Amino acid sequence: MSMLWNENPNYLSGAGLVWDIAGAYLLGRGLLVADKAIMDLAKTKWSFSASILRSECEHRLDTKFGLGLLIFGFLIQALASAWVNLDLASATWLAFLVVVPLGWLHGHYQVWVLMDTFRALETLPTRDLTEEILRKTFADYPERIWKMAVINSDFDFARPDQKLDAK
Repeated sequence: MSMLWNENPNYLSGAGLVWDIAGAYLLGRGLLVADKAIMDLAKTKWSFSASILRSECEHRLDTKFGLGLLIFGFLIQALASAWVNLDLASATWLAFLVVVPLGWLHGHYQVWVLMDTFRALETLPTRDLTEEILRKTFADYPERIWKMAVINSDFDFARPDQKLDAK
């Protein structure tokens, strides 16, 4: 028998690899930045750059989910190394379950990025950022996403005619 063919493959290990690949993609997604996003980050700004803030919040969210997927994938592979063996059908279902957290992330991604951005803005000593300025940075987000994030984060913007002190 050739060393390239295993008569008794452990499909559980393959399922763990699927989770690892999904996690590695999310961790590496920061390297796959569009040219427009790079140029937005490279522009000079006053005070802080809203586009850099958005980018870093996106990277943090991707990293949290990517790391979780990697850890879960490695745990599956550890089980496979401990001689836990699954049949092909069960391992295939386990591998396809990766769509659950990826779907959850996709469905909530924009709301979570906005909420993370608001959370970061809470650290500023003054609230001189108007909603209009931040909306320009998130112009690609639909109104319903914006409303969900504002309601769930309870973030208050300064009005254009006044500056508010931090809470």
